[in-house]
Amino acid sequence: MTRVSLTMLLVVLVAAADPPAPQRRTLVRESDPVIVVAKDARPLAGMKISGMRVYAHREGRFEPIPFQVDEKTRSGDFVFPHGREKNPQHADGVFNGHDELVMMARDLGDRVTKVSERISGHERALELSVRDPVDDGRAFAYVLYFASDPPDLSPIDYVSIDPATSRITARNYTLGFSAEVPMSINELRVTEAGGGDNVNYCDRAKARFSCVIAGVKIEKNEEDFEVEMTAWIDGPVRVVRRTRSRLILLAGIPTPSARLDNIYYYNSFSFPVEVYLPIDVGFVVKDPQLRISMDSPRLAGERRYRNSLYPEGVIQDGKMSEREKELAADPRPFTWSSTGTVGPEGKDHGAWINLMLVESDNPDWKPRVFYIDDENHLDPPDDEPGSFGNAGYQISGITNLSAGTYHVETVMYSVPVFEPSMVELYLRILDHPLEQKWRNMQ
Repeated sequence: MTRVSLTMLLVVLVAAADPPAPQRRTLVRESDPVIVVAKDARPLAGMKISGMRVYAHREGRFEPIPFQVDEKTRSGDFVFPHGREKNPQHADGVFNGHDELVMMARDLGDRVTKVSERISGHERALELSVRDPVDDGRAFAYVLYFASDPPDLSPIDYVSIDPATSRITARNYTLGFSAEVPMSINELRVTEAGGGDNVNYCDRAKARFSCVIAGVKIEKNEEDFEVEMTAWIDGPVRVVRRTRSRLILLAGIPTPSARLDNIYYYNSFSFPVEVYLPIDVGFVVKDPQLRISMDSPRLAGERRYRNSLYPEGVIQDGKMSEREKELAADPRPFTWSSTGTVGPEGKDHGAWINLMLVESDNPDWKPRVFYIDDENHLDPPDDEPGSFGNAGYQISGITNLSAGTYHVETVMYSVPVFEPSMVELYLRILDHPLEQKWRNMQ
């Protein structure tokens, strides 16, 4: 699945004419971030960010909804207010250029004909209409501008970061990184709001890379990566966490530094990985292999793993069944996987869906499943010995990659109750972005 930018949305200005009739929300998608780029939304251009407010009409009343504006530089980079690489000097407090107004699809509501009777004091009012191009579902929000004394913001804060530890606390999950191995996730809990039980289901996230250079076998793991959080944005809708990472390759010599931005929403986060190949594969670098996986600790209760090739799933219990062995040996690329606690009626609770994003047209650069469910299988370095549902992806058998930088990313969605038929809604987020239209309410 080729990556599609969430910001490439269709934005059309509709002139104020006869107001449309009221309309109930019909959009079923909730997990999509609705990202409005200033240069594509002329009705909003030039507004002072401090005077912007966003409302939705639900259950017969207007309510402020959580939103944030992330300012960007002229080149399209984030303006970070915090961290060693912060750059607040590029902020001007005005919504323009590449700046992004961000809200969640779950918070949008119904359409109304007027807002002036319900909310007073604003100078401008604009309607944002969001449409699902797959099933024509629609939802609406209202952006109001107040030149002075704007009303209170929504009290909802979906996600936050602890700068000292990088620990993420979100509505549906908690995510933590190892103090000793900062690249590695060692805490992943699903909250009650996310359908989980707050149990830590992550022993260690693993990054394993190997290759042969000039006849010498090189094997590296997550402990060989240097990772530092250099800047961050902490808003009510999303956290943007910038890291600089590099792999110590040979004799203490690092690869070039990779700058990666992880983005966290109330029920999802991204996990990007960048691989740098200094020369063409097959010239000096032989047989490069990459594996990213997440190993679980020994847990009570049944956990189920599924993917796009085996949607019926397999049970993780520390013992490899014949079906699990078949799954692990399958060489075909896959596009999604999930893990959750087995519940009634074949559904999984407190589940995660992982979508694979690959930035390359090279057929060799495709993720294939990595899977081990064997309590006696050692995969050091480890926090807890054994492989209890150690699942992820691997890219191997690469024979013709050119020198350069290659990206692969997983986006993980927390789902309270999951069954395979639900995957299509999450695939739409990337494959069929929500369309936007604007209407001037004045």
